[in-house]
Amino acid sequence: PPSASPAMAFFSLLSASFRGPSRRGPLDHSHALLRILPLLPALLSHFASALASAPATAAAAVFLAALHLLSLSSPHEPSLHVCLQPASILRHFPRFLSPPALLLPALLHADLPHLAHNLVSLLVFGAALERRLRSPLNFLALLAVLTPVVALAHVAVAAAAWRVLESPGWAFECAVGFSGVLYAVKTI
Repeated sequence: PPSASPAMAFFSLLSASFRGPSRRGPLDHSHALLRILPLLPALLSHFASALASAPATAAAAVFLAALHLLSLSSPHEPSLHVCLQPASILRHFPRFLSPPALLLPALLHADLPHLAHNLVSLLVFGAALERRLRSPLNFLALLAVLTPVVALAHVAVAAAAWRVLESPGWAFECAVGFSGVLYAVKTI
């Protein structure tokens, strides 16, 4: 498995790649690709390691990357149409509390640097957990359970912040990506 030192170097390079034009600006996939280009060798190294010892982790990484590449062909930003927005779920409860509403937002990413960060986290921490679980199927089952649980936790925290703290901001934010699931994977 890759040592912690190369992973930390990768994360520092990745955080540097987030500097530059606003992520909320117009879609410019070529600029995002240039920003993650220096990170590709480390990403491929972690992928090769996961492929050898953690096949479910490698398959999950390929699946997330493929979905993102497919979303690039859309003339619209798909992540804005399937994002997890707690206010919408709370407003239309329980109709919006469906598997697609809880699962799809985790599978799409805002841009390539966001996807790259999540892929490295998945390949480093997911592979370690998959090896500890000693079963690719157990790891995939854990991801399948964590994804909606994390989405529900996000909605609950946003609702609590709205009601208790009188801070509605979180309820109207549009969340996408696998980060919440990966934080759960890191803590297990």
